[in-house]
Amino acid sequence: MKMKSKLYPAILALAFLAAGACFAQSPGQQTYKFKFRLISWDSVISDLEFLSGSGKPTPVRILPNGRSSFYEYEGPGPVSFGRMKTGPDGKPVFEEAATVPIKEFGERTLLMFTDKTGSPGSYNVVGLDDSDASLPPGAYRFCNLTSLSLALICGDTTGTVTPRGFLTVRAKTTDSGEVMPLEIRAKTKAGFQRVYSNRWPYGATTRTLVFVYLAPETNLFELKRIHEDAAAIPTPKP
Repeated sequence: MKMKSKLYPAILALAFLAAGACFAQSPGQQTYKFKFRLISWDSVISDLEFLSGSGKPTPVRILPNGRSSFYEYEGPGPVSFGRMKTGPDGKPVFEEAATVPIKEFGERTLLMFTDKTGSPGSYNVVGLDDSDASLPPGAYRFCNLTSLSLALICGDTTGTVTPRGFLTVRAKTTDSGEVMPLEIRAKTKAGFQRVYSNRWPYGATTRTLVFVYLAPETNLFELKRIHEDAAAIPTPKP
């Protein structure tokens, strides 16, 4: 397989979501309340809105190299993203582009948008835990967006990431306190084959999130590496 690398540094500390949403009870119906932010894989998405629990549309702006502002949702779920169109009768109609089930959300969530193959303007969405606790200082969290198992070598630490799974490692550098060698191998029919190899900066207070994606149009592996210095960023309020 060919390999193509895309690296977008930004201020993020994320990991794949491991818990459900917080909720409160309302008479006759369960109501969920949470905050979330958005990020896209490839390009800016500026024509979407999401429906609140009351059905009111809220415009969103999604960037590929950084998190959006916080949005809040309160309602029964799921959360629908789409576009307001004019129906045949001249009345506004909401045309869905992505529907995100409640299980993808926690108290603070980041939603990753990727293009849905064969359906222009529609998206697949994955929920990621956006809390600081999900990615501690000095750690790397690998998020496998592919359907293949990945084998990792990070400094002198190794691990495996299941398809559409995640793994957090505290890598130990092998030859420098500021550099970490990295290798990623994907499990194919021919066995594990190397798809990425490089040397990355390392720091005891640095938190790094790595997305690995297999582009369906090109069958190329792509990486998005997002890191921050935890010591330089104030802890956000809940």
